[in-house]
Amino acid sequence: MNVSELRSDVNSMISSYGAPIRIRKYIIGYDATYGTTSGISLSGTSWCMGLQQPIRSDMAGDDYKFLEQGKIKTNDSKVYLTGSVNLSGNKVKVGVGSPNPTEYELLNQGAIPQYLNGSVVYQKAYIRILNTGSWLGEV
Repeated sequence: MNVSELRSDVNSMISSYGAPIRIRKYIIGYDATYGTTSGISLSGTSWCMGLQQPIRSDMAGDDYKFLEQGKIKTNDSKVYLTGSVNLSGNKVKVGVGSPNPTEYELLNQGAIPQYLNGSVVYQKAYIRILNTGSWLGEV
């Protein structure tokens, strides 16, 4: 099996068993006079499919490592996405499901690409639920 076949199989699995994912990217505004945040504004929205999974604290690997480092919590989630999804930005909100997605924020680790022979096959991102669905200062 080569990289493109594996990527195709992973994409097919995500499409078959995943849920609609809404990616919203935000820009943080700063007030130079006071040195504070002046608001968070939406800069773009895109849709894809993703496979959400709970954190597994009983396994070695990224989940266990990030739990031990305090970067994620046991009630956070991870989402598997195709390698072509762009999750870069100041702040990123991930909505899982449709038509009314549950809102999550992308954690500091961002997207973690999974490579085979130097090519991205898929990526994994850690997300935390936003209880109110938005951030303080979101416009």
